[in-house]
Amino acid sequence: MLESLFAALLLAGAVALALWGDLRLAGSVPGRTITIGLHLGAATLAVVLAAEAMNAVENPGTLAVVSVLGVFLPALVYLFLSAIWMARVIQRVILDT
Repeated sequence: MLESLFAALLLAGAVALALWGDLRLAGSVPGRTITIGLHLGAATLAVVLAAEAMNAVENPGTLAVVSVLGVFLPALVYLFLSAIWMARVIQRVILDT
């Protein structure tokens, strides 16, 4: 129960940070669709590699907390931020037709 609550809060925090970053850095959004797609692919790879890195940690002590907050959370934020960018591109395509 506690693990699932932590996972839900971690995801909610990553989404909140991605939304904040999108609002804060609105002028820094990549302009081309292919660039956003590459960001989305890189973010997906980062999440997969971060999860594998967390599985490689043998001692579930302080190092596990550091790996979750220092490696996995930034990868999740990057993934959600890239997904927001792609959603905007899809929205623009739908509204233009």
